[in-house]
Amino acid sequence: MPMLGVPKGIQPILGSTANLLDEKEYRENNMRTEQDRRLKSILPLIISALTIATLLLLSFIYKIYEYPLWIDEGGIIETASAVGYFLCALLILLKGKWSYIKKYNYFFILVILCGFRELDFDKKFTTMGIFKSRFYISGSVPAVEKFIGLLVIAILLYIVVSVFRNHLKDFFRKIKTISPVHIGSLMVFLTMCFTKTIDGLARKLGDVNIHINQQTSTYFEVIEEVLELGIPLLMITTFIIYFSIEKLDK
Repeated sequence: MPMLGVPKGIQPILGSTANLLDEKEYRENNMRTEQDRRLKSILPLIISALTIATLLLLSFIYKIYEYPLWIDEGGIIETASAVGYFLCALLILLKGKWSYIKKYNYFFILVILCGFRELDFDKKFTTMGIFKSRFYISGSVPAVEKFIGLLVIAILLYIVVSVFRNHLKDFFRKIKTISPVHIGSLMVFLTMCFTKTIDGLARKLGDVNIHINQQTSTYFEVIEEVLELGIPLLMITTFIIYFSIEKLDK
């Protein structure tokens, strides 16, 4: 449509400029919409983190460390953690179905192994823990047990290599874009690292001639157990977000 009062030679230039401005505004609106969607998607992770913090607070308020049934091996919290992992695996089966498991089988296997690890399967049926180096050099450990241990380690190596090869390249870029799935994955990873660090803290510090009293050691044990319960919770939340986003993108 001709622009009244504008020379004909200028009209195409103005028209092109207007189109460029419209396209820029459209892209900016899309970016804002995408950012808003991602920020809203992070809300479940925030709720999960607050839930874990609340459980930690309640654990000390009600002094669950005075009740071995809660924090001992095979206790309520450890059992709940294992149940959480298996619920996460069930979620993957129901939401992701075979197509997801076929593509990302290493995540599915990892979740199941975490559940078995929480139930102490790594040492319950063998002479000693399969993640101890002396398990493989001790003459008292049957060859069959060593083979099973090596098989589990091979599976873990497969998981690590698969994750690094398929996801590491884009991981930090996705973190910068506030991808809720990758933020959740990072939270899971950091929580795992922290709980592993404080597991048996008194013994680890004792090895470097640093000693803490029994009460402090017990406090760290409570923190470890509650955070370990938080790991499957964060996993479930992250997978729910992933499948929700995947559904919206279809």
